[in-house]
Amino acid sequence: LKRSVEQGQRLIPILIEEAEMPPMLATRRWIDFRGLRHQRYGAAVRELAAALRGKRPKRPPRGGGLKSP
Repeated sequence: LKRSVEQGQRLIPILIEEAEMPPMLATRRWIDFRGLRHQRYGAAVRELAAALRGKRPKRPPRGGGLKSP
């Protein structure tokens, strides 16, 4: 984590099964691949590709709560 910050690298946690997210990663943008099929899997891949290119995700609608893994 320290090296990614110091060197300007992207660190994007990817969830592929149920696991406890370490606190240092929980505050990062993460992509959830748990139990995805077909269209939802493709959407997660596109989200990951956008994150790797440095594009920010759309903001959630107002009043929507944060959902952690």
